[in-house]
Amino acid sequence: MEQNLELIFKSDIDDFDSEMKGYRNDVLVRLPNGEIYEIFFYDIVRLQQDMGDAIYLSQPGLIILNAVNKETIGYAVKDLWKRGYFEHLKPRLSISEKHFDENI
Repeated sequence: MEQNLELIFKSDIDDFDSEMKGYRNDVLVRLPNGEIYEIFFYDIVRLQQDMGDAIYLSQPGLIILNAVNKETIGYAVKDLWKRGYFEHLKPRLSISEKHFDENI
């Protein structure tokens, strides 16, 4: 990724399974400044299923994709970072924090 922008997948789910499930809730993004953000990805079909009869759905860091796979996730994160998206979210961790866990 661009300028040390890093995607961290906490599990080894492959693209086929991600696309079939329609979501990924195991993604962290580490920015060049060391801040780490937890991001959730849904496709529109899965989002509609999870909404059901709900009035609303609220999830900080929720990003809707046309297909949930590493390629579209990478593209979206890179583009959103360029647009300043992460400036509006609270980071989960920073590499400068005293108790940083390499295994996240």
